Amino acid sequence: MSISKDEIDLKGTKPVYPRSTRNFYYHVVEGRVLYFSYNTLIAVGDLISSNQWSVTTAKHLYWINPDKDIRVNDFEEQARKILSKDNLISDFDHLKTVSAISSIFSLMANDETEEAKRKTNDQRKRFYETIEGISFPDDWDSLSVEDQEERLNKTDQFARE
Repeated sequence: MSISKDEIDLKGTKPVYPRSTRNFYYHVVEGRVLYFSYNTLIAVGDLISSNQWSVTTAKHLYWINPDKDIRVNDFEEQARKILSKDNLISDFDHLKTVSAISSIFSLMANDETEEAKRKTNDQRKRFYETIEGISFPDDWDSLSVEDQEERLNKTDQFARE
């Protein structure tokens, strides 16, 4: 498992792009340099991960330091300790927040007609689509309004637990 940028409190810092690519960047947070490949943390200062991802990330790791011998296999464990010690790991759970909003939205909706129910389902779906990695089946729009609502309710329940 990797440490995602979303898990880290970047304290409002802006990314610095040392190369021409937008996929490799770093943030300096309270004196600590955090390197990212796409949205994945790959180095914290001199603590550099071994490559577990792709050819592109391998290139990003090389740009940080070409010496492969200094890269560590237990990077995530060590990085989490450092980030926790510095209070930089965020406790924010996007999925739980979205599920709470979706649940409240469904309770407050005025769903007297099928059209109104479909609009409510569409909005709840848009809430979930803000979360990276969440997708809906291609035939979502052909499902009955009741089936959509049932699936969204189950998603809300799962996410809250």
